[in-house]
Amino acid sequence: MALTITEVHRRTEEKLLNDEWFVLENGTENSIHTRGCRITLTKGGGRKAVEVARLDPGFVVEPGERVRVVAGRPGTKAHGKAPEDEVENYFLLMKGPLLRWPGGTLRVAKGQLVLASQEITPP
Repeated sequence: MALTITEVHRRTEEKLLNDEWFVLENGTENSIHTRGCRITLTKGGGRKAVEVARLDPGFVVEPGERVRVVAGRPGTKAHGKAPEDEVENYFLLMKGPLLRWPGGTLRVAKGQLVLASQEITPP
């Protein structure tokens, strides 16, 4: 796969959407543009993927670069603070949680091509 999901972080409180995120890392030698990519989630053991978000306008992930995809909105105090470090944040501007079920598979796909996939373990 072109991208790797290296970390998945569940929110610690119900309303803190900026505390729910995952990190994408580009392990290839080429830049990857995520415009139009879908983020899907399957229930544990399920086969049908449900689209939970879309990366639009998306971002470019350079070779060796990491980007944190955060569920909430940056300016909403109720969503809490997103992590601030050397990893750039991309906000999905969602109104609800990204990781809706305790287990399953998180995928980033462009059309039928799966760019990244990660099994989510129940908390």
